[in-house]
Amino acid sequence: MAGTNNIKYCLILILFKLSFSVDAQVESVKLHVSPNYFWLESKVQESISIDPQEVKFENGDKGIDIGYGITYKLMSRLALTTELNFSNRLRKQYDPFGTQQTVKYVGIHQKSYFKIGKNLKPYIGVGANYLILKRSSADIDVNSTKNFYSSYDISTIVGLAFQISFFEVFVDFHYGINPQRTAFASTPDVRVNSKSRLLRLGLSYVIEDKVEEEKSKNKKRKSKKRRR
Repeated sequence: MAGTNNIKYCLILILFKLSFSVDAQVESVKLHVSPNYFWLESKVQESISIDPQEVKFENGDKGIDIGYGITYKLMSRLALTTELNFSNRLRKQYDPFGTQQTVKYVGIHQKSYFKIGKNLKPYIGVGANYLILKRSSADIDVNSTKNFYSSYDISTIVGLAFQISFFEVFVDFHYGINPQRTAFASTPDVRVNSKSRLLRLGLSYVIEDKVEEEKSKNKKRKSKKRRR
């Protein structure tokens, strides 16, 4: 089992490295940190009844994301960012089995930015996250493990960033498209198609900005020409 997990981690790192091998101009390298709010939207279907009922459960709690990304310039106003992201998500459960759940993911996020003016950058993207830890008092009570949850969380991303100098404030929403939990361990007749929802408000620090460097070089060249 440990060998399988190591292979999956290696694949993630290889994919991340390959995604940075695109033949495009590197615009910036940045680190980000963001508090998040995570919840699951579920429709619980009781298949044992003659007339199945669907009840929607929404629950959530605050966690944190941290990550590293590289932005490539494709056109004057269009850029592509690839990020390696670690997400620590907490969830309050409103059910009789437990009250809190912790899930940790490592993932790759691919985003397309469109620049409006000098500072505003709306973006869309997709995220592929791999589950590395799941812990819950509810699962301990019903003697289940993370095997009852999907190992992957695939989500679409929509967001907005505002950059001032070497800092970038951003807000985005991650809409999970694949079910996370598909069954209860103790009651297999009850199916739960829970899909993840994640809201983030964060700050990025641009540790290397090729655009600013190029502007600085151009200014120095112009200054030298004037002196001549």
